[in-house]
Amino acid sequence: MDKIISKTYGQSTKESYRDDIESSIKCSTIYKNYEYFDDYSYGSSQSMGFYLEKDEDEDDDYYLYLFQEDGPKDIETLNKFLEWRRSGKSDEIGHKGGGNKRNIYGFKCIEAFICMKINEKQVIRCSTKPNLLYELATADIDEETFRSESDSSKYITNPDTLRIKNLPGWYTKTCDKIKKESGINPNFLIRLELSEIPEDYTEMDKWTEYLNQVRAKQYGIPIHFKNEFLKMEEYNEYEIIDLVGFNDADRTKIKNIKLYINKNTKQFYFENDGKFVNSKDKNDIVDNHNDIIEWGEINMFIISKGYFNNQLKIFNDNNPNPKKAEDFYGVYLLINDKLTNYLPVPNILTAGKNNGIEDGASQNTNRFRIVFKPNNDNCRDNDIFDSLIQTREIKALTGFLDKSPWNEIVKCSMKIYKGLGISTGNGITNKPKKEKKSEKNKGGVYMVYLGNGLWKYGMVEDYKGMDNRMDIHKSECIKKIKEFNNLLNYKEEPKTKKCIIVYKKETSSPKGDEEKIASIINKYKSEKIKIIECDRSSNSQREYFICDNFDYISDYIVDRCNIDI
Repeated sequence: MDKIISKTYGQSTKESYRDDIESSIKCSTIYKNYEYFDDYSYGSSQSMGFYLEKDEDEDDDYYLYLFQEDGPKDIETLNKFLEWRRSGKSDEIGHKGGGNKRNIYGFKCIEAFICMKINEKQVIRCSTKPNLLYELATADIDEETFRSESDSSKYITNPDTLRIKNLPGWYTKTCDKIKKESGINPNFLIRLELSEIPEDYTEMDKWTEYLNQVRAKQYGIPIHFKNEFLKMEEYNEYEIIDLVGFNDADRTKIKNIKLYINKNTKQFYFENDGKFVNSKDKNDIVDNHNDIIEWGEINMFIISKGYFNNQLKIFNDNNPNPKKAEDFYGVYLLINDKLTNYLPVPNILTAGKNNGIEDGASQNTNRFRIVFKPNNDNCRDNDIFDSLIQTREIKALTGFLDKSPWNEIVKCSMKIYKGLGISTGNGITNKPKKEKKSEKNKGGVYMVYLGNGLWKYGMVEDYKGMDNRMDIHKSECIKKIKEFNNLLNYKEEPKTKKCIIVYKKETSSPKGDEEKIASIINKYKSEKIKIIECDRSSNSQREYFICDNFDYISDYIVDRCNIDI
């Protein structure tokens, strides 16, 4: 009788599938969805969308669509969406792969359909069946049977090029509907046929919390949401919530320093008086810097109290799990110009109540921020990037590499920020040269015309931030005009961005002068001026007003400002 020899495998694919799917399901919904939203920067998408659709014919059938204008354009790249721990091609640093699998397999899902439209007639598409794969991975079968079954078309449809006319009927119908209602061409589309819907999508307070967590991640691209489970009849776009303090006009005591690394030894250094001091071993002071390159920047600042409190209020509005100011105090990672998480890396800084960071009113503040920003050129080398940062499969959980000197780097950074300098091994403290004390920076007030009859007035705490504030208003003017379109007399959407300054003044009391401008606008409101009332969903609408007569504002109202302020 022939002896039966069973195959031996170095690793169980069955167990890996089971563990990966279980851990993905346990991961929070927002962290899984971040994986998809983060991918906008891999292509040329200008907007993205989220659509939870209720089947018109079946009461309990819901489909989740995640879509954007651009995506993977070849079979090899699309195939990465079905492979665990393998990354697709990307110019971005710290890119590890696997995240979208967490997003796809992290839902109780009958079928996940992934499709990229490559022209008007063809798409590349693939699909997988997470529920069936999990059942197979937990079934009483051997490893060889699992491998044979799981790779079959019953569970996974590998990427292939298809004519659009050969796709299921829902595809064209849904794409047309999405484009008509959201204005976004859903060329890259993921469709999850859900067997169970997360509470984040079904309970209004948790949905609000979910949306605010997306807003607080501060994506540089509009994301449109429609949720038919919660009876949303149209797509909504939401303003970002800035709990970190990226707006230059609303942060103070800014200090930016460089972090260096020896590309051979992987030791980290700070520059001091033309020399490089090892962050961990202060006896290691280097003159020759041929092997020392920039790892990245460390940006430190204090977010202004009024601005932060307002942003926190927006975040907590109708939020079932409100946050406190100290929850946002700490160290953030800004990789590829995207936050890894809306929250700081945990367990890095001591409590803000005794950090010794002065904010002008107290000796300590939890509005202090440290932002690590890797150098996009040097950290393209994974050995350089990975010497400090450990990118997790769920990017929101990314943090510092345990064996790296992150603790010493953070401590040195804070000493430099406080003006204490770096203590070297010879006992000498190299303090930065003291700058001459100057008078407190003055602030400023302004009034600008954004087009289509829409005006804006406001203030900056530091007059140096005035130009930046004008750039922000110009970049957002069309969005604001759309937002207030129902109140404006114009039907056509503006074609160009504008921000015409009609009044600007440097002042030592910007808040008080802004209030005076508000009183002047209110005093002269009439048929010519319409004040836009405060809306709880936005912190800035109270500073907008409408007037179709440009000369009336630029001459008469501005004259009143010059007289009364």
